[in-house]
Amino acid sequence: MTPQNASADAVDGRAAMVAGAAKVPRPRAAYRGRLFRKYLLPALAVFGVLFAIFSVVTGQRQTPPAQPVTQPAQPQYQSYVAGAGIVEAATENIAVG
Repeated sequence: MTPQNASADAVDGRAAMVAGAAKVPRPRAAYRGRLFRKYLLPALAVFGVLFAIFSVVTGQRQTPPAQPVTQPAQPQYQSYVAGAGIVEAATENIAVG
């Protein structure tokens, strides 16, 4: 081999290395990213939809009215005035009821 052929082989060798670079296996990080997009992300989406359906179905259930802790108060008089709210005074508000 002459020096000129040797340099030509070296250039061709680099071209072969560059062309062969496409055949190098991908690193594990690229595989994990592809695995995430292909399997894990759709699985999370399906789980999210199922959880949303479950939440809506359980949220629409009618809850039975609770029994009162004590009986309502009985009036002491035959006629009375009752109310619940706030009496608006000139100085401060007073809670009634």
